[in-house]
Amino acid sequence: MRLICVYMKILSLFSFAVALTLVACGSTKGSSSLDSVVRVNSAPSRSAQPVVRADADKATSVGGADSKTSSWEAQKRAEQQALQVSAAAKQKAEEVSEQVAQAESVAKEAARQAAEKAKAEAEATQAKAQAEAEKIAAEAQAKAEDVATKVTVREEKVRIVESSVGTSGNYYLIAGSYKSMTNAKAAVNKALGQGYLPSIMEDDNGIYRVALFNADDEQMARDKVKEIVAEYPEYKGLWLLKAK
Repeated sequence: MRLICVYMKILSLFSFAVALTLVACGSTKGSSSLDSVVRVNSAPSRSAQPVVRADADKATSVGGADSKTSSWEAQKRAEQQALQVSAAAKQKAEEVSEQVAQAESVAKEAARQAAEKAKAEAEATQAKAQAEAEKIAAEAQAKAEDVATKVTVREEKVRIVESSVGTSGNYYLIAGSYKSMTNAKAAVNKALGQGYLPSIMEDDNGIYRVALFNADDEQMARDKVKEIVAEYPEYKGLWLLKAK
């Protein structure tokens, strides 16, 4: 009985080994068959290869044509945009140029008006100043004439102490009288600075008379009074000395 059991176990193990062997053989064969099928199915047939290549060439050709068309269209769009930008820039430049011309015209007109206004104001100012000067001159002349008319004449015995020019007439226009020779000489220097040729005379009382002008005729002396007082109103106190 024990032998039978052992035998049965050995038989069972043998059967199991055979089964494993068969399974292993079957797996190897199946794998080879599968690889063959895959190779057959994955490799294209010779008749199919030209079709595939033609389709690829066709696709490449179509793609290249589309690419060239897109590039041409893009170039055209770029050229149109450039023309539009150039036209806009040109229009803007013309507008700016026109604005500059208008500004220059306005500036010139403003300058012309300002110059005319300034000229008119200057002429008005000049006319006003001239009128004022003429008025002042007329007033001074009137005063001088009045002084010349009212100038007094005195007869005195005098002697010439100092003279800037020779004296020949008997009428002297006296600008001032001084007790001091120093003061008399100061008056002489002042008269010299004003363009006159004064002289100094001394009367019997020791008073120094400073004369601005000497004339032979009384009327000539009075006319000179008008001229002197009109130019230097400070000499409105002139009087005539007739030397004895």
